[in-house]
Formats: sequence, C-alpha cells, structure tokens
Amino acid sequence: MSRSPALRGTRALRLARCAVWAAVFGSSLASRAPHAEPARVRAAARLAPARTAADDACFDRHELGQELRQGGKLLESRAAFAGCAARECPAAVQRDCERWLTEVAARVPRVGFRVTFEGQARSDASVSIDGTPQPDALAEPIALEPGVHRYRVSLPAASPVEGELELRAGDPARQIVLALHAPGAKPRRRVPTLSWVLGGVGVAGSASFIGFGLSSRSLEHQLEGSCSPLCSDDQIDRVQRRSLIANISLGIGLTSLASAGALYLLSKSEEPAAPAQPSLQLGLAPLAGRGALANVELRAF
Repeated sequence: MSRSPALRGTRALRLARCAVWAAVFGSSLASRAPHAEPARVRAAARLAPARTAADDACFDRHELGQELRQGGKLLESRAAFAGCAARECPAAVQRDCERWLTEVAARVPRVGFRVTFEGQARSDASVSIDGTPQPDALAEPIALEPGVHRYRVSLPAASPVEGELELRAGDPARQIVLALHAPGAKPRRRVPTLSWVLGGVGVAGSASFIGFGLSSRSLEHQLEGSCSPLCSDDQIDRVQRRSLIANISLGIGLTSLASAGALYLLSKSEEPAAPAQPSLQLGLAPLAGRGALANVELRAF
C-alpha cells in the first residue's frame, strides 16, 4: 500500500534524526575508547552519557525546523533552528541547525514603510500588518512570512490607508512609500508638458486658419470687383493657395487641441500646490483606502 507524501516526509525526518543521534552517540564512544577492543567498547557504551531532556528538545527543534521550512513558514523555521543551534545541543545537531539557520535567514522577505504628511517625513505613523502593530517598520525593514499581507497606515490628521502586498521567499527588501494629506479634497490634475506644446500648436493653427481664411476671402472679393470673369490663372491660384493653407491650418489646429485635451485627461493627478488643500499624493500602483486614495511605490533597497 502506498504512503502519502506527508507520511514519507515525516519518516524521512525521523530517520535523519536517528542518523544524527547515531553520529552523536558514535562520536562519544570514539572519543572515550578509540582503540578499545569490542568488550571494552561495550563497556564504554554503558558509560556513555544518557540522553537528556535537553537533547530531546534539541532533536525536536531539529525536526520541527525542517518541517516548517518545507511548509514555507520561514520565520517559525528560523526560530526552531536558532533553538537547536545553541551550545547545549549535541555537536552534530548544532552544526546542522547553524547551517540551516543561515540559509533560512537569507530567504526571509523584508518590507519597510516610509510615510510623509504634507511633504514632511513622519515617524509617528501607526503601521499594522495583518492586524498586528509594527512600529519598527518605519525605522527599518521587518521580516515577514512569504505570502500576501494586508497593511494599514494611519495618522491622526489623515485618513487611514489600507493595501495588500505579496512577498516571496528570497525577494530583496522592499519599501512602501506613502504620501498622505488631510482627507476631503480632490487631487489636482497636472497638465503634461506635451499638452502645453500641442495646445500651443493648436492655437497657432487656429490663428493661421483665421488669418489665411480672411485673406483668401478678401482677395476673392477684390478679384470679383476688378477682373472677374477674366482673371488670370495666377490671380486665381493666389486665392486657392490661401484657401488651402487656411484649411490645412484648421486641420492641424483641431488635431493638436484634441491631442492636448486627451493627454490632459489621461494624465495622473497630483497633490495640490497649496499644502492647506487636502489630498493624497498618487504613486505607482493605486490602492483602495477608506475615505481617501493611496498609491504605493515598491523599491528595492
């Protein structure tokens, strides 16, 4: 009958535990009687130190740390390995746990927060992750288990901001940047530079349309009173050229104005220029908050 993967994994850990204990026991015997005859070795075995409760605790952490590591619980695994890496544990167990402790610590993801209010950095913001207060997250990146976490950042004068972040084992440390402002005001929309340029082209095209259009109409009336219907081809071409330039200018002007308006509508909002006006600065990724909007910028240290 086939066994489940979990059962096979448990049996493998127990076998490894037995092997470590055998190595500890064997090293103890070898240190006491490296050149003894079989009878003397058996006698030395009877004199070997008995397995204590402290040894049992070390082996339990040795086994538990591996199970937690396989289950993706890196923080709990790190704590277990730190317990069996103590000097009180058998040397073989201690060596294993020290090595695994280093490996797990390098794969634990970390995240920090930087909060500003009205453009000023604030270190008194309240940060909680998964419902647990994390005051140290504002000073330095803190270690978290891999997976999805929900955070909440609040200040007395600003609306609380909530969001989610996903951490993976082995990721570099991240920083969440939040710029907070007093709640209530709508963010002011920034006019892109290209909108200003296209708007200027649109105004110039409209002015050119009006100028050449009036000039073409004036010249046409002048020719009607002086030479029509015997006007020369050159005189007629002058009227048509001015009319063509007016039409082209109109097309360029309308296209430029429409493009400038579209860029303005698609541009992101920014905080108001006056600090007294409440808003919340936008960053890279929009996150939903209660009573306010927030955006998050994730950066590696």
